[in-house]
Amino acid sequence: MNAIWFLVFISLPLLVSAAPSDSEPDHHIDPNSEQNNGSIDQNPSDNDNDTSQFGEFDFFNGKKVVTLGDSFTSGTGIYKRGSKYDEEHGGKTTYGGKTYELTYRPDEECWRDMSLTPGPRYAAANNLDSVFMACKGAEIEQIANQLDLLNVVYPRYRKNEWKDSIFLLTLGGNNMRTTETESVGKLRIGELIKECMGTTNCHNERSNQISNFDAIEHLVTVFLTKLAKVATDAKIRILGYPKLMQPNSGCSTTVTINRWEADWIDDQCHTLNQRIKSAVDSVKAAHPSVDMEFVSVYSYLTHGACATVSARRHVHNLRLVGRNPSDASFHPSKKGYEAYYSAFKASL
Repeated sequence: MNAIWFLVFISLPLLVSAAPSDSEPDHHIDPNSEQNNGSIDQNPSDNDNDTSQFGEFDFFNGKKVVTLGDSFTSGTGIYKRGSKYDEEHGGKTTYGGKTYELTYRPDEECWRDMSLTPGPRYAAANNLDSVFMACKGAEIEQIANQLDLLNVVYPRYRKNEWKDSIFLLTLGGNNMRTTETESVGKLRIGELIKECMGTTNCHNERSNQISNFDAIEHLVTVFLTKLAKVATDAKIRILGYPKLMQPNSGCSTTVTINRWEADWIDDQCHTLNQRIKSAVDSVKAAHPSVDMEFVSVYSYLTHGACATVSARRHVHNLRLVGRNPSDASFHPSKKGYEAYYSAFKASL
């Protein structure tokens, strides 16, 4: 079945790549690049609302693979240094006179890899164009901005309800918050894992419990309802998150996190996935004609940060750049993204 795919796991400058051919090398169009030749004018001077000047972007020609989302679709974890990624920054962009924030991060880092992540890999393997917007640190609000920007850049695709398209995405992980306390405030999941590495039995602390699963499910439902309405004729695949730790016989490989803390962290991942799936089911029931599915990756990413053999890990444990933790910590490894790709392909 012909399809265009949107990948949202929870990045820009807007990046578009054509599938490689024998006569033309694989490339990415960067709106900040002098080599762009005006295909995307981020600051059109004549008419900020006129998108017809963007040529190929305003021409509906079917089949694209579109990646939206956060760090688990941007490719964060493939390298431990931001400079190694195809796009290190790009978390804020101006297009048509309007600024779009694509991550909550003030440093605007995205860490985008546009060859080893599922969307671009599927596009290259099937001779399709890849559109890539996923950005690390994106919360659901910023993923909604990614979708808004996408529809502005591709008005005719929007008009055609993204016919024969595929959306692939992850979302919700960056919205997780712990119970607020006067001394600490609310923690994000990454901050919570750091907290657990610095304390003993962090899972027993009331202040460390995730307190906003109801709010996350509501936000996911609202976003996916919007996506179902604007991409009615697309395939939409929402990939779940892996269990990050998977201690099995223990977790001696992860500094200061014990078996029970690791199990508890995985329980939070599982609860988040259940809430995302519930939102998907709700939207699917309200829009039964839309091809939307939640894709569990539990049977694909089976070796977490606690795995004894590092080469087998689908999720990194603590990674350092010098003495500082890298944002690649507790994110999928190259092997993990290969597993994500397998789960994505199998869902089609």
